[in-house]
Amino acid sequence: MNTPTRRSIESLFLAAALLPGSAAWGQPNGGAPPAPAHPAPATTAPTDVVPAFSLADAVVIGASVSAGAEVSLPGLPPTVLEGHCNLADVLGATLGPTAVVLPKAPGARARINSLAPRSLASWRFFESPDAMAERQLSAVKSAGTTTGIVFALDYLFWHAYGGGLSDEVRRKQFQKGLDRLASLPRTTTIVVADLPDMTHAIGLMLSKPMVPPVVLQEELNKSLAEWAAKPEHANVVLVPLRETVASSWASKPVRLGSVVYDGEAARTLLTNSGLHATAGGLIALAQEALDRLKAAGKLPEGVTWERDRAVVMQRLVDGKKAAEEAKKAAAKAATEPKPVAPAMEPAAPK
Repeated sequence: MNTPTRRSIESLFLAAALLPGSAAWGQPNGGAPPAPAHPAPATTAPTDVVPAFSLADAVVIGASVSAGAEVSLPGLPPTVLEGHCNLADVLGATLGPTAVVLPKAPGARARINSLAPRSLASWRFFESPDAMAERQLSAVKSAGTTTGIVFALDYLFWHAYGGGLSDEVRRKQFQKGLDRLASLPRTTTIVVADLPDMTHAIGLMLSKPMVPPVVLQEELNKSLAEWAAKPEHANVVLVPLRETVASSWASKPVRLGSVVYDGEAARTLLTNSGLHATAGGLIALAQEALDRLKAAGKLPEGVTWERDRAVVMQRLVDGKKAAEEAKKAAAKAATEPKPVAPAMEPAAPK
C-alpha cells in the first residue's frame, strides 16, 4: 500500500492551509462559526446550565476528522496536524461549560470537561489502518459494558480509501470494518457516517490512487445502509455525510443540527483541503450526531444541549487555553528542584 509519510502529509496540510484566499484558521472569517442562511430560533435559556446527561461513558474512535486534524480556533496560532480541538472536545463543549479535566496518563490529552467522551481517534489512522482499527476497538472493548456510545463517524473511511488497493480488496476491507463494529456489544450505541466522496481533495490532500471509484463508493454505502438496517444492528445510528460534504464543497445549502448553511457559510464547514471539518464544521457535525441519537431514542428523554454555536466555540477556545496553561504549569513544576528536608539534629546524650 502506498502510504504517505508524516513529513509528506504535514507538507500537504500546510500547503492546503496556505491556499490563496485562506485565513489563518482555514476559514475566511478566521475560525468564527459562519452565520447560517436560516438561523436557528434564539433561546432564552441560560447557556451554562449543565444538561441532564453526560457522555463521560462514551468513546470517540476513528481518523483525522474525529481527531480534529486541521482544526484551528479563533485567536490562537494556526495549527496543522494536531488540531486545537477534536470531536470529543466539541461534544463536551456542547453539553456544558469549560472545566478542564487533566489526564492521569503521561502524554494523554486533557478533556474539556467531565461531560466529554474519551477520544481514541487519530489523524495517523491512514498510516496503518488495520492496526489502528484493531487497537482502537480493543481499547473500547477493554472498558467492558461501561461504554454507552461509540462515536465512529470516520472509522470506516480508511477501510475503503487508501493507495494501491483493488476494488475487491476495498470491498473486503470495508466488510471487515463493518464486522469490527458489529463485534461491539449490542448494548453499545454506534454512531457511524457513510463514505463521503473526496475526489475534490485529489491533489490537495489525497493522491488519485487513494480515492475509490465513485461507483464503488456508492456500492459500499449501500452495503453500509443494508447492514445498519438489520434487526441485530438496531444499536447503529447512521449520520449521512456524503451529500453534506458534496454540498458544502459546492457552497450549496447544507442542513446540520437543525441549522441550514448556505453559500460561504456552507463552504466554511470544510477546511481549504476539503478533507476535514473546520471548528465550525465539527460543531455542526456534533449537533447533527446528537440530534440523530435523540431521534433514534438513544438519549434520555427530554435532554437538551447548547445550540448557540458561538457559545460552544468560546468554550472550546477557553478549554484550549486552560489546557495549555495547565500543561505549562505541570512542566514547570517538574523542573523545579524539590525542597530538601532539614537534617535532623543528633539526639543529645543522656
